[in-house]
Amino acid sequence: MALIGNLKEFSLVNLIQLNCLEKKTAKLTFNFRGKIGVIYFENGEIPHAQYDNSTGPDAMYKVIHLNEGEFKIEEGIRTNLRTNSTKWSELILEGMRLYDESQLGQDEVHSVLIRNLMQVDSVLATVLLQADGNALAHSDFEEVKLYSSMLAFLVSRLHTTGQSCNIGHMSKATINFSDKVLQVYEQDQTILGIFYQPQVDLKRIEPQVMREISNYKSGQL
Repeated sequence: MALIGNLKEFSLVNLIQLNCLEKKTAKLTFNFRGKIGVIYFENGEIPHAQYDNSTGPDAMYKVIHLNEGEFKIEEGIRTNLRTNSTKWSELILEGMRLYDESQLGQDEVHSVLIRNLMQVDSVLATVLLQADGNALAHSDFEEVKLYSSMLAFLVSRLHTTGQSCNIGHMSKATINFSDKVLQVYEQDQTILGIFYQPQVDLKRIEPQVMREISNYKSGQL
């Protein structure tokens, strides 16, 4: 009988530890944003893993940090493939180390985007958030926590409105306050909020903003 669940409830690291510590023979299949991965367990080790055109340790290092997507564990299934000889505990430690290093680099990329946007005429403040509202990077302004919560709520309402009106995914919005203008961009599990001076000429400014966002997404910052 297969065990089916979601990686939000059972992290991939915990699933690996559980199967290896109990020395199970099993096949773990998971789906992360349309990409299928598979990990085989045998007598407390991992003889084969495959994900996103990678196999063995390289595949494991790519998936250690995954925390969303459906998974299925089928016990008693073996494989003849042998792409890994590294101990499972070492795979986890090295995968986490590589992920932490990549995040440090990504933090700098987030900060560069914020700095570049702050150079655009009429921009008062900027904030880059995760989908849950936690700030990845932001310019120096006092109300960052208040606006971060508001932006996350606004994006959730955009999704609801788009679905209820049958117009699809809404990823951009402009809001006029009495003392500022806010533009919200949502894409790839991040939310970008840009606050402008109230008399901003968005038609003139937006091409420059979009170039910075495009450079950020393509890694050219």
